[in-house]
Amino acid sequence: MNYFTVEMMLKERREDMLRETKRLRMIREYEKSMQGRKRAFGLYVAELLIWLGEGIRERYARKMELPSNC
Repeated sequence: MNYFTVEMMLKERREDMLRETKRLRMIREYEKSMQGRKRAFGLYVAELLIWLGEGIRERYARKMELPSNC
């Protein structure tokens, strides 16, 4: 191999490494931004489940009440 070929291979390798670094940085930033959204979505789902559970409890509590005709 001559000097020019080695230099070209090293340049390509450096460019590949820079692209990979940039890709990994973008993935890390995306994951960081999604953490807040995941947390907010989790809280929303938790509130929804609590609300549904309370509605079910109220519905069955009314059905189980005894008539006060005694």
